[in-house]
Amino acid sequence: MKPPTIPVDATFFSSIACLPDAVIYRLFSFVQLEQLILLSKTCWLTRYLVRFYSIRAWSFYGFFRRWFTDSRAFQRMLERTRAVISGSQVVQFFDRAYYPESDLDIYVQYGFRLGGVSRRSSSGPITRILNLEKDETLWDGTTIRKRIQIIGLDVQPLNHILFEFHSTAVMNFMTANVAVSVFPKLTFIDRMSLALKAPKKKNSIDEKLPWQDKYRDRGFHMVHEGPTSFLETRLGRRSAVDCKSWKMPLGRESFV
Repeated sequence: MKPPTIPVDATFFSSIACLPDAVIYRLFSFVQLEQLILLSKTCWLTRYLVRFYSIRAWSFYGFFRRWFTDSRAFQRMLERTRAVISGSQVVQFFDRAYYPESDLDIYVQYGFRLGGVSRRSSSGPITRILNLEKDETLWDGTTIRKRIQIIGLDVQPLNHILFEFHSTAVMNFMTANVAVSVFPKLTFIDRMSLALKAPKKKNSIDEKLPWQDKYRDRGFHMVHEGPTSFLETRLGRRSAVDCKSWKMPLGRESFV
């Protein structure tokens, strides 16, 4: 016997709007990103519900609460130093995921007093790395040690992210004011990542690389050639904030 079909119409969403805030948030946390975008364009009521959910799901202050007691002060520090966050934390932010073992990577153009470990070389732009650690207690009482890396560069942070990172899945970044995903459909809807660092063996997709295994474990399929059907990976002029990117103003509510 087939399960009963629930008609999804204005009455259905009106009923959802009457539910407690916590229940609405929980329901929408199961809705995929692409569906949220479509719902936001359906009518004023669904747009209101998506906006209500988005404010809470993609909150800068809520996301960084596990890292800092005062996330607003952290946001001001990012603005003052023009620092950029990238790596696994921004993937989690967009994907509404949680990777307990991942570091917080903060990139800043060298010129601020970082101290830390010197890693300047002629082959790369990294000049200094400052490592900080903090303990986090999980819901089951387990304590894990998390690391914050402040990475000093001799180039603009965005240049490093766009031209030095290993694959498209990590080409996302956050500043004090906006979060941007450069390959959003490929990454968060199609769950694919185009590898930009060629394997040692030509045409070898199966070469064992730690970062590939890590992102496969997180549900991403690694590819070494961009599908021509995907506009994001076609050859041509792109910018970090063009129409193919997702841009989310921080402190506001929805995709732009």
